[in-house]
Amino acid sequence: MARLGRKPSENPKNIMLRIRIDKETLARLDFCCEKENVNRSEFLRNGIDEKYAELNK
Repeated sequence: MARLGRKPSENPKNIMLRIRIDKETLARLDFCCEKENVNRSEFLRNGIDEKYAELNK
């Protein structure tokens, strides 16, 4: 019998990162996420990718 469900991802996101931020920073993060129409995780991954590209020139 065939397995049901999604096929495994090539790049699984199985590591969780917990951070501490103040209310003002959270509000700014949520504002940015709403404007970009992405969730917090995606916004932070994009920001890390952009900063990495900038530093790795």
